[in-house]
Amino acid sequence: MGMGYGANYADVISDTDLATIVGEELTAFLNALDAADLSESDFIYNEYSDAENPEVVDTYNRLITTFEEKTGLGLYFDYHSEENGDRYDDVQGAFWAVDGMYELSEAGKKLENKVHRCSYVTFG
Repeated sequence: MGMGYGANYADVISDTDLATIVGEELTAFLNALDAADLSESDFIYNEYSDAENPEVVDTYNRLITTFEEKTGLGLYFDYHSEENGDRYDDVQGAFWAVDGMYELSEAGKKLENKVHRCSYVTFG
């Protein structure tokens, strides 16, 4: 099996902008990570569940729920390792991504089953 680049994308929101939406929920989550001596990447790599630290999971779930209630959009925490990426990547480390930002226009809906979004990267 060959190795190569794969394309990914995320609609990223900054901690500052996220804080204006969810208020203290973000602070509570970050404080819970600190109190549990967990890094952001540890939390993400454990797929948002850590039986030894239920407070972290609870604060994360409250943050996500608050965001969804206030915006009608989904939110998730993700991590991109610099070692597995490229120098041109827009994100490094942990980031917040928003789901549901875009929907097809009325004209686009007519071709929904005929046009497919494709991603690609180039090497060189």
